[in-house]
This record gives sequence, structure tokens and C-alpha cells, in this order.
Amino acid sequence: MRGFIPTPDADLTPDYYGRYTSYLAWYKLGQIKRIDDGEAFLRDWSYIRVDEFFETGKSILSDFYGKQISSYLELKHQERTIWFIRPRVPQDRVHEIHVYDTARVVPENFPTNVISSSGNALLWISDPHFSDDHHRFPLVSGHTGWDLSEAIRNDIEQFLGAREVAGVLLTGDLTWKADSKESDLAYSFIERVRSWATLQRNSNSIVICPGNHDFAFTATPWVKGEVPTVAQEEAR
Repeated sequence: MRGFIPTPDADLTPDYYGRYTSYLAWYKLGQIKRIDDGEAFLRDWSYIRVDEFFETGKSILSDFYGKQISSYLELKHQERTIWFIRPRVPQDRVHEIHVYDTARVVPENFPTNVISSSGNALLWISDPHFSDDHHRFPLVSGHTGWDLSEAIRNDIEQFLGAREVAGVLLTGDLTWKADSKESDLAYSFIERVRSWATLQRNSNSIVICPGNHDFAFTATPWVKGEVPTVAQEEAR
């Protein structure tokens, strides 16, 4: 397998792309040029297959190859960052693929849809306790260390040799005292995990079970043994 390399310039690398994480390749943005009629421009191009871009050595998007790019929405629904394209030729197919319509999840207690994933393991995270003083990892990765998302990702890569998981189980307590700012930290963490684990939104691939610290049924939800009272307005 090709080696993973760190970013050539950490100062120019966004945190959400793993500034302190190694990848198989890095791309530097060059000139950004405005295109007045973007939809017409897109339709002059077609998708091309590059299996080497996928770690498994095989693309999972074979339905798109040899087909004209139809619209911005078709690109957006693929949940990708990079596409490989070539000029369209008359033999290319021209239909539009609505990925979102076929994968849409209707809210229900027990979803019946089957989730397909290239990962073969479930990631179980418990009791992260996001807060300013009780969470034991930096809230943002930096020179002092990785945040929890990057620490987990590094361990998975180092000890399991994997970079994808089939799903995430996140069991309480997500917060320390059911504070809205702590909930925002937990949500940001979930989004970072979802991104590097290549889990699509609205796919039921992340299951969350909150704990007692996540509901303010008392004035001090972090105190064990305290008798619950009526939920405070913040909890509602």
C-alpha cells in the first residue's frame, strides 16, 4: 500500500480536513475562476473511472462512469470532494442519477433500510463528557495534542489498519452538565467522526444513546445519587 504523508503546509490546511493527520495525497488549490453558466459547463464533461483513488482499489460509483455530468445536485448527492472527469463524447449516457432519492431515510423508530458500507467494524464511543474542564482531550487539535476525533482515528489506523468504519455507537454521557455549549461540542465531534469515517448524513449509521449527564433533571446532573426533580426548562 502507498504510504500516508502529512500535510506539506499545516498553516494552509483546514482543521476539518485533518491538519495533523496523514493522507495518501494532498492537493493545493490554485486559481479559482468564475464560470457564468455553470450548469452548461458541467454538461460538457463526463465522469471517468479511477479505481486507484479508492483505498479498496475498486470504485463504488460505477453507475456514473461514462455518463455526462447532469447538474450540481447530482454532484452534491454523491457526498464526494474530488471527481475525475474528461470531455464528454457523443457516446456517453446523459441520464441524471438521483442518489439522494434512493437513499433517503424516513424517520422511524426502527428503520428497515439496509446500509451498505465498505467498513467491517463498528466504533463504540462512551462517556466523552465534552466540557471546558472535564473532557480530557484538547477541544481542537494542535501542537499540544489531538482532539478526541483525531485521537480515535489515529488509533484505528495504527492498531487496526483501517480508515473506515461501518457505523458508530455513541453512548452517554456526551456532556458533563447538560449545557447547550457542551452539546455543540458533542455535535462538532460527531460531524468530524462522520467525515473521516465516510458516513453519510441521514443514513442511520450513527446511533446515539444519551446518559444522565445529558438531561438536566436536577440542578447538578453530574452528582451521582441525587434524586431527580422536574426537568428544568433547559432540558426541555
